[in-house]
Amino acid sequence: MSRKGKSNIKWWTEKIDDLKGLSENAQKIDPAIAEFAADYSPWPDDDVGDWALLKLCTLRYYVEVYSNVAKKHFDKTVYIDLFAGDGFNYLRGVKDVIIGSPLVARVTPNIETKKGENKAFDKMILVEKDETKASMLRTLVEFGLLPENTKVFCCDANAPEVMEYIKEVLNDGGNNHYLAFIDPYTMEIEMDTLKELFKMNGDLIINFMASSIQRPWGNYHSPIQKSKPSKEKFDKFFGDESWLKVKPSFEGGSVNEMLPLYIEKINGHREIIKIIKVTGNKGKTFYYMIFAIRRTYENSPWLKAIDAVKPRIECVDDKFIEILYQIYRGKQETLDSFNPS
Repeated sequence: MSRKGKSNIKWWTEKIDDLKGLSENAQKIDPAIAEFAADYSPWPDDDVGDWALLKLCTLRYYVEVYSNVAKKHFDKTVYIDLFAGDGFNYLRGVKDVIIGSPLVARVTPNIETKKGENKAFDKMILVEKDETKASMLRTLVEFGLLPENTKVFCCDANAPEVMEYIKEVLNDGGNNHYLAFIDPYTMEIEMDTLKELFKMNGDLIINFMASSIQRPWGNYHSPIQKSKPSKEKFDKFFGDESWLKVKPSFEGGSVNEMLPLYIEKINGHREIIKIIKVTGNKGKTFYYMIFAIRRTYENSPWLKAIDAVKPRIECVDDKFIEILYQIYRGKQETLDSFNPS
């Protein structure tokens, strides 16, 4: 095995262990979270696929670097999660529970600086459309698993009241900055919502769910499909009708051709765009992680985190994921015998 391959495997093993099932590792995060996980009952549509670990590990890694730097330069940092869920993820691959994106953002930066300053976000804004899940988030706040400064909205991610509140929090006269994590199921986030976020000082991590968009896009163009998705939904997601330029799959087109069209809409609002491709089963594109970053006077030091994690994610394949899950389940202690070639 190459030295580079072994280094990559060890890196992922450490990151997976960091987010390992709450039944084993929650105590080092927060004892109360373990109690919640013991009684956690996931909803049928909340089963998260094998690749969710990569997404959550990447978010944790990025938040760690971001919080180390941002606190030094901004009066207030705000975490925004427009598809927050209920705070947990149920992994069907190992039938276990791990913390979701809101708790990743809460747990990761809670380390004090040398001056005794806390790196945690000064404000967390969580949006969840489902009332039961939003209620769970409020309960997590009540029990102290999410901080008191957390605002939970139970509404559509594109609701005007959400953006009004975000503006109120960020535009208070201070030098503030936000990190927005936008992880829709398919095309639930509208381009107009992103444009409003772009007007404020902050960075966005947007997951472009290529595999999930594939089906409605195919159904829309299908000559035999009777129940077709709304054209308006595509228009709002892309901000216009540019998506119609992409030929349907039966004419040789690919949903991946929509990504450049989507990026084109973002390019005018952020100076730095980084893209990480996540490949799913059988080598097919699963989704793209888009990092839309505003250039700072120090050139956004957390850019190095994206450049560092990109090759580690894009080299992951089905076999690699299976080995990581063996580590997760405790069936294999090391990955030294794994040859990625």
